[in-house]
Amino acid sequence: MRTPLLLAALIVIGCNKAPAPAPPPLEVKRSDAIGFTKTGYVVDAPQLRTLVATALRDETKAEAALLNKKAIRAALAPGAITRENITALLPAETAVLTVKLKGEVLTKLKTHPEAFILAPAKLEPERDYVVATTDYVYFGGDDLGLQVVAPERTRHSAGWQASVVAWLHHHVTSEQAPLETLLTP
Repeated sequence: MRTPLLLAALIVIGCNKAPAPAPPPLEVKRSDAIGFTKTGYVVDAPQLRTLVATALRDETKAEAALLNKKAIRAALAPGAITRENITALLPAETAVLTVKLKGEVLTKLKTHPEAFILAPAKLEPERDYVVATTDYVYFGGDDLGLQVVAPERTRHSAGWQASVVAWLHHHVTSEQAPLETLLTP
């Protein structure tokens, strides 16, 4: 049951749905290895966008994910992946949101030069898809604003850095099974 204080807080922060319950925090030090990449990736590699989009989609149980192409700010060197690496890749404190978008809207967004979309290959135009994204994208970053076509949104407790760390925690990688085996842009 929502209390008046909670409802007031939701109105103040501009969110029309309560945040999803927070998962238990992962006790990961910044320097602890949480994954492994054999080749590493340059800053604008589609595989890094795929990693972040997949993590957001999977951790929010969405059907698709939408990022801005310039979201990733650092390369990922070959070897152990640490929380520090993820913070360098995604330095901005960005909240993760889910929204419902029609297949028709997702199809149009695929043509936007700044959009990176991870979605089913065949989108049904009139069907609603649950899409994971960031508050930056939702509120118009890189001209990708979604608030007009998706006025309702759900804010997830974990930010995008935490989502990627959690995804790497759930998808163990190593020298024998590096990150490259999990990512297909």
